[in-house]
Amino acid sequence: VFFTSDLHIGHKNILKHQPNRVKKMNLNDETDILNHDEYIINMWLNQTKRGDIIYVLGDFIMTDVESTRKILHRLKSHGVKIHFIIGNHDKSCVKFPNMFESMSLIKEVSFKKNEYSFLKDTFNVVMCHYPMLSWNKKAHGSLCLHGHTHDNSPWENETSDLRINVGLDTPFANYTLIPLETIYNEYLKKLNGKTPQEYIDYITQNDKNFVR
Repeated sequence: VFFTSDLHIGHKNILKHQPNRVKKMNLNDETDILNHDEYIINMWLNQTKRGDIIYVLGDFIMTDVESTRKILHRLKSHGVKIHFIIGNHDKSCVKFPNMFESMSLIKEVSFKKNEYSFLKDTFNVVMCHYPMLSWNKKAHGSLCLHGHTHDNSPWENETSDLRINVGLDTPFANYTLIPLETIYNEYLKKLNGKTPQEYIDYITQNDKNFVR
């Protein structure tokens, strides 16, 4: 299982807004969108295998409808399953609901211990393209995953909130897909040895900015 957001495939201005991609992806300059797209597609294909599940949290592909269809076929060519959470730049992707396992604005998933051996207990996750202040089951330790802010707030994953930015440009993602186990280990770091409920009770009392 993998998570990602803000791939911006085919977005001609993304390299002006996210110039770090030029160096990290070994591109020619801020106009080299063709090699940008190939870097992301090849990264995706090399990191995944048949049967893998990928949650894409918005701002996925920004090309015309026919080009989007072809890119989706390439990304799914070796049998991965994609759950798509809609972002603010997804006008073409939403026209292909049959290409995704699910399509929604918000998605909640409970990952079970008996299915993933590294989990200590059921792991509840809420996904949305946008960062949220509160979400379902947050008061019981549910984790929120989001994108949208790119690397504009590189400190946000280090806050006490149970929220992680999985965007491609974040230091946490470092231009790769993020495995579920990596997400879970980061969640445990936030809990700092406490159970989810202990952490919620503790942080509510000690962080005036924390919202249950």
